[in-house]
Amino acid sequence: MSSPGGGSRSARYFFHSHKGDEVIHDEVGVEMSGDDNVRDAFVQCIREMQHELSLSELDRWEVRVVDTAGIIVARFRLGDLGT
Repeated sequence: MSSPGGGSRSARYFFHSHKGDEVIHDEVGVEMSGDDNVRDAFVQCIREMQHELSLSELDRWEVRVVDTAGIIVARFRLGDLGT
């Protein structure tokens, strides 16, 4: 079902950061429409984390993108990005 005007519906996605048992929950999330927007925001989130963490810490972190139902729609280990 599309939204009025024929556009796609937007949804809220949350970018949770995981390191072992440590979890930093994204309590606010980002409202987006379409898978391309989710991928773009995911890449931006990872780039920001890369700048904040030392290279030795990257392998320990994973970002999980979840929808409002808590379903993981994307996940990526920061160490897999390379330089």
